[in-house]
Amino acid sequence: MERKTKAAIVVVVCVILAVIALVVIFFGSDTLIKKNYAKDYMLNELGGEVLECTIEEDYHMCHIIYREDGRKIGEIWIYYYLGGVQPYKPYIFEGDADQVISSEYVMIFLAGNMDLRRQACDLYNEKYGFVCTPFQRPER
Repeated sequence: MERKTKAAIVVVVCVILAVIALVVIFFGSDTLIKKNYAKDYMLNELGGEVLECTIEEDYHMCHIIYREDGRKIGEIWIYYYLGGVQPYKPYIFEGDADQVISSEYVMIFLAGNMDLRRQACDLYNEKYGFVCTPFQRPER
């Protein structure tokens, strides 16, 4: 075999091995393969800063905070339950929500001023078919 042919074969084998290594690195990891279904319910129209998105064994969660002029005006916690939301099951939730909307698989906790919750409710109703009406919580 000619020297150029051997060099070409070595280069081709190296490229194939590099591609295989990249596929294993990027797609072999559990965190890159698993999709966080709570992210599907994030409202990009409102902006917001994602504080955390986690994948637990039986649910996916995202926590988004909304700011205006540097001050916090609201938060949304999205919980997507892989087995569906079960009535009367005592779910654990950390936060102080003003209202909750839910569907078969999703529970969304809204906190913040009326304007943010009104916009969020309108978007959730329009995009996902929820029945959400913002209300003012009575003073404690």
